[in-house]
Amino acid sequence: MLLATVLEGGLRKWLLPAPLHSLAYISKDVLALAFIVHAGFRQDFKNAAVLRDRVILITALLLPALTLGLTWSVSGAVIVFKNAVLWPLFAIYMAIWFDWDSLRKITKLLAILCVGMAILGVIQFQTPISSFWNRYAWHVMGRMERIATFGASSNVRATGTFSYITGYSTFASVAFLWMTWRLLNASKTLDRCLCLIGCVCSVVCILTSGSRAPLYQCLLGLIAAIIVSSHIRYKLQGFTLIGMAITAYFVAGDGQLVESFFSRLTAADDSPAERISGKGMEFLPLMIERPFGIGLGQQSNVSEFRIAEQVTDMKFTEDGRSRLAIEGGALAVLAQLVTLSLFLSITLMSWRTRQNQSRIAAALMMPTGLYLFTNSLWYDHNVSALWWFFIGAWLAVTFRVTRQRDTFAPVMAHITPSTYAAYRRKSPVWEPELL
Repeated sequence: MLLATVLEGGLRKWLLPAPLHSLAYISKDVLALAFIVHAGFRQDFKNAAVLRDRVILITALLLPALTLGLTWSVSGAVIVFKNAVLWPLFAIYMAIWFDWDSLRKITKLLAILCVGMAILGVIQFQTPISSFWNRYAWHVMGRMERIATFGASSNVRATGTFSYITGYSTFASVAFLWMTWRLLNASKTLDRCLCLIGCVCSVVCILTSGSRAPLYQCLLGLIAAIIVSSHIRYKLQGFTLIGMAITAYFVAGDGQLVESFFSRLTAADDSPAERISGKGMEFLPLMIERPFGIGLGQQSNVSEFRIAEQVTDMKFTEDGRSRLAIEGGALAVLAQLVTLSLFLSITLMSWRTRQNQSRIAAALMMPTGLYLFTNSLWYDHNVSALWWFFIGAWLAVTFRVTRQRDTFAPVMAHITPSTYAAYRRKSPVWEPELL
């Protein structure tokens, strides 16, 4: 599933003809749906059942907007709807079946992907816009969008194996937070080295993307993880990671890359606060004007899906809250609030475990999650897939450390040191080094 998400854009840009693009596009969605159907639900995960019920509520709240959207553009409506419903549901089912062995394998795979993505990103950054490597999937489909550049030297903003910059920069954020999470919990030297390499390569991806948001997300997440970690060792590792990143930034980094990114960071028209706050409460009049919205998909990034623009006075906006209000009215805004409550519930579950394996992931995800779920995560398929994949792994660890606590709690009241040691020998799956 992860490979289908990461490689989909590359297949569309460099290998597949335009008529086959839809197959690559929906591959991850098909795999996610197939996993949900095939894996099934385990009734012994009570907390997962509560979270699943909230996804069902989100589905019900979005059905009217979906119905309206289908009258305008079937593709646009279905894409937004599945981003809002399929991926949180997949994360819950993933958490039920995801085990420690899967976590180790995914971490190693992600580290390898980070290295390859960083190399490709540097190549794209240093080559001209006419290069074979610098193309968007839209170009193959006949839409000759201008290649985005940044910095005084107008270097290309890399896209990696994704169809556009957004997917690439999101991959960089998710990879950095994942690698930091595992780095602060790893007990083996090899695992720490792999995670450290992944972190450094993720920073390279952030710089070559020219995107500011991943830098803020990773920095705030790392600071939060250092604060909530309960052991001095974790705090020292976090500070060491910050120091190594800064050192690599100035010593080993490409001078032109650093200069271009700094220029992008300081010369932007809007501030980070403006990006976070968006248009404030301007979505409220839109929600009142059209209480049931105009239909899902009518604020899509793909202009061909926005058919309602041609017959109404509604214009496209990039503000997530305004998009929700325009497309689905009050019910869609309520659905987004339920999605936010889903995220906050997972965070609260993590905090109650009192275990660093879960709490550090919650801290890393908190700044980004609050921003994403108070705006909207529905309008980019790769962004939705990648972030919910991370949440699924984090939730899986939360479930397992919770079950570990519940298993040991009744025993500890009357256990002796010798029987406790024997009990631990019988349950090696919960050993920290397997994390």
